Amino acid sequence: MLAVIYRAFVYPHRDEEYRQHWKTVVDYFVTHCGAIGSTLHQTAEGEYIAYSR
Repeated sequence: MLAVIYRAFVYPHRDEEYRQHWKTVVDYFVTHCGAIGSTLHQTAEGEYIAYSR
């Protein structure tokens, strides 16, 4: 199994937009590339951390 970790800083007023786009990307990779899924977390400092399998 391959796991990938992503880090991103997002402008505070764009949080919801980022989460929506992240879901679109994850859905694509699950449907077309055999990915198992992804989990998205946000730190107290506002950084997004995600891991995909």
